[in-house]
Amino acid sequence: MASFSLYAPDNVILGRGCFDNAALKIGSFGKKILIFKSRSAPGTEYLVNDLTKIDKSVMTVNAEKEPTASALSDALEVARKYKPDCIVSLGGGSAIDLGKAVAGLYNNPILFEILINPKMVDNYEIEGVLPFIAIPTTAGTGAEATKNAVISVPSLGIKKSIRHNALMPNLAIIDPALTDNMPRDLTLATGLDAVTQLTESYLSRKSNSLTQLICASHIESSLMALKNLMRGGSYRARDIMCNASYASGLSLANSGLGVIHGIASVIGVRGAPHGAICGRLLSPGLKVNELVMRNRGLEMERMDKVRTWIANALNVQISEAFSALDDFVNSNGLPRLKDMSICKNQISDIAASAKNASSTKSNPVTLEHEEVSEILRLAF
Repeated sequence: MASFSLYAPDNVILGRGCFDNAALKIGSFGKKILIFKSRSAPGTEYLVNDLTKIDKSVMTVNAEKEPTASALSDALEVARKYKPDCIVSLGGGSAIDLGKAVAGLYNNPILFEILINPKMVDNYEIEGVLPFIAIPTTAGTGAEATKNAVISVPSLGIKKSIRHNALMPNLAIIDPALTDNMPRDLTLATGLDAVTQLTESYLSRKSNSLTQLICASHIESSLMALKNLMRGGSYRARDIMCNASYASGLSLANSGLGVIHGIASVIGVRGAPHGAICGRLLSPGLKVNELVMRNRGLEMERMDKVRTWIANALNVQISEAFSALDDFVNSNGLPRLKDMSICKNQISDIAASAKNASSTKSNPVTLEHEEVSEILRLAF
């Protein structure tokens, strides 16, 4: 068996109700707490009050949308004036990525130069990373379990990851109760993000026996839970999606993703929501990858299992799995690419950029420009 390493948060607390004791856990990291939060993040007032009761100083900062290089620069300025002992992110993937980046760059400004200068390498030794605590309030990105922070650089037309083992959270507090009141459209988009990450990590050429096992344990159950949530759902379904989200982050951090996220990184910098992009591309990406892999005589065992899990979750014949996935996202109102301000005449340019994206390098098969373009055409 090939050797591999596994990177994960130092400590993970996962379970309904675990947020109730978050202040005591966070308080152990120091006196001054800087919280980056999504604007409507549930539990914010509760957490601030609890931290204040145990004599902690707290500053909260709203994390607006997906972080850009400019927003990161502003957040670093706020942090350096406040001089926190630790950073907390409370919210979705955007808030977690921003907090994670601030924790990493606070004492390592060279990383910001790496971010905005694509000619510099990402692999740089860093020290003095601030303690970082991730508390997700959505179930999809898995950012609470990754060693990278995704930042948009609009001037370059790209999304770029600040990636380093030292950026893995010191503590992840994952309470499904924080996701109970998520709007239906956000539940769908973030849930499909988790399913896509699990699927791409499972198929990734960089996957290993452990990440494959993790993904295999969650793909079918997460899609079933998401289907349940589209019908009204239950606490149990929310719990399953939070487990799946964490598993997807853990897997992608150790095995990479694929062309779907490669395309999403290109489209996303234009303002489209990440989870919705991934959900829209999932079935087309699987269809094209499957066809190319079969035509090139590659091993199909994992792809066949993915097809079977999706068919089981959607209660259709195995041969209908990917088409049924299209029907599922359509019937539940997921936006189409044309609704995300993407035009058909942009397909070739998007495909060219996506082919060279870092996520695409882990795709189970190397795709040609026309094959990446076909994924986009199918998504329209």
